[in-house]
Amino acid sequence: KSLEMGKSNKSRKPTILERLEFALVRAILGAVHLMPYRRRIAAMGWVMQRVIAPLAGYNRRVRENLELVAPELSDDERKVMGGKIANNIGRMLGELFSPKEFVELAREVPLEGPGVEALIEAREAGRPVIILSGHFGNYDVMRAALIKNGFDVGGLYRRINNPLFHEY
Repeated sequence: KSLEMGKSNKSRKPTILERLEFALVRAILGAVHLMPYRRRIAAMGWVMQRVIAPLAGYNRRVRENLELVAPELSDDERKVMGGKIANNIGRMLGELFSPKEFVELAREVPLEGPGVEALIEAREAGRPVIILSGHFGNYDVMRAALIKNGFDVGGLYRRINNPLFHEY
């Protein structure tokens, strides 16, 4: 179950730039989908890190944000970390656009760690629970693991700015 948050862009016509962006990403996804899943995910990480992030200005934005949250890092350290962040985002996008394979692997993740006992107790007592997740890796892994373990899971999301991506 999902609940959409924020303004709807369903009726808005995509701009020419959004159409070009969508066509480029669809072409990349089409090419990488010819590869086996694990290679596809690695390729999406490489493409994001080496092609998309530099062209789209993501590297600069990541470095500027890292200066704010980790001023003790050197410029070289921020550059290395920025590359890793871009690669991780590319991998996550590859996973999002490969839902069948992703869910099969994600469902194998063990449900463990602090709070699991409290989750199980709440489920058994019929009490709802709110779980907040940061964007450390792919947040959908936890959703798949919870569903596999018998939890009824819902989510809140905001529509993607580009209406073509959202519908895809």
